[in-house]
Amino acid sequence: MEESTYDKAKGIEADIRGFGIVLLEIVTGVVPYDGSTPEELKEELSSDELPKSFDRIMDEQLKNFVLKCLKNENTPTAEELLQDEFLTSTFFDEEPCETLVTELPSDPQQ
Repeated sequence: MEESTYDKAKGIEADIRGFGIVLLEIVTGVVPYDGSTPEELKEELSSDELPKSFDRIMDEQLKNFVLKCLKNENTPTAEELLQDEFLTSTFFDEEPCETLVTELPSDPQQ
């Protein structure tokens, strides 16, 4: 994600936020933001309101990890994210991924 994409994030902060947005879409199967113009998208990205699809995440560790990435302020560094309990836990050895979120939608725009 480019620095100029929205005003509240710069450099690595924009990259972390972009990672969170992509991760949210991957795990929920839903496009998190639906702005149809650059101005609408900028407004959605600058908002502190979480995308509706965020509530589809059932696993608390994953939810906290995505939340850290989506924050407009106090964005964690990549090093801090790598130390997050979601990535350092044995979770991936114990449960199949389909238990991370509620049912995936057939239409990714939902």
